[in-house]
Amino acid sequence: MNTPAHNTCCTCGYTWLHGQNGSHSCTANLVTQLQALSKITLSTERAGRVYVAGPMTGYEDFNFPAFNAEAERLRAAGWHVENPADHGHVDGGEWADYLRYDIWRLATCEAIHLLPGWQKSRGAKLEVHIAKSLGMKIRYAHGAEPAADLMIDQGADFLMMQLAAEPKPDPVEVFLDEIRAELKRARAKFPGDRIMGLALAEEFGELIKAMLDEPAANVRKEAIQTAVMAARVVLDGDGSVKEWRAQQGLDQIGARHA
Repeated sequence: MNTPAHNTCCTCGYTWLHGQNGSHSCTANLVTQLQALSKITLSTERAGRVYVAGPMTGYEDFNFPAFNAEAERLRAAGWHVENPADHGHVDGGEWADYLRYDIWRLATCEAIHLLPGWQKSRGAKLEVHIAKSLGMKIRYAHGAEPAADLMIDQGADFLMMQLAAEPKPDPVEVFLDEIRAELKRARAKFPGDRIMGLALAEEFGELIKAMLDEPAANVRKEAIQTAVMAARVVLDGDGSVKEWRAQQGLDQIGARHA
C-alpha cells in the first residue's frame, strides 16, 4: 500500500508532507480562514489554490477515493487543494447543504479541477458554471470530459433548465449508499462477531427512542446504524450464539458459513 505524500488535518484542513512534523494550531488556521472569508479576496490570494469537482452521488464510498487520490497528486505538484471529500459524510446532511459549503470553497480558488464523470453530477456542473462565470482556469484529471461539451456558456437560465430536467438523486439509492459506507467503516473499525444480536437490539431501541423524541436527522442516523447491525448479523454472524445453534442442529450465521 502506497504511503500518501501529504497528511491533512480533518478539523482545519492543514496539510503537511508525510514524515514532517505536523504540529499546528487548528484554532489559528480556522481563524485565518474565517478572516479570509470576511473580506474580498484578490487574485494574488487565490493563486495556487485549486478546487476538485466531480460526481459523488451513486458512487461507492461517494467516490471519495478518486477525489482523495487526485487531491494528493495535485498537492504533490505544489497546489493548495480544496477537496470536497475532506468533509466526509455528515449525518443529516442534504445535497444542498454540501453544495452551499463547497461553493464558497470553490470561490477561494483560481482554478477548478474536474474528475471523470463530472458531467453526470448536478453539483459539479453548477460548480463549473460558477467557475467559468468567475473566469477561473479549468483543469482536468485524466479521463475527464472537456467542459466545452456542456453548453454552459448560454447563461445561468439555460443551465438551470438543464439541471431541472435531470432526475434528482433517488432517495433510496442515497440511503443505501449511506448504509454501505457506514457498514464498511464499522467492519473495518470493529472487526469480529461478538454479541452482534445484542448490539442490534440496542440499536433498534435507539431507533425507537429517536422516532418518539428526536429530530428526523437522528431518526435517519439510528436507522442507518440499525440496518448496519442487521447486515453484520447476516455477514459476520454472532459468536455468542454459535454454541446454542450447534446444539439445536442449526447451521451457523455469517457469510463465511454460507
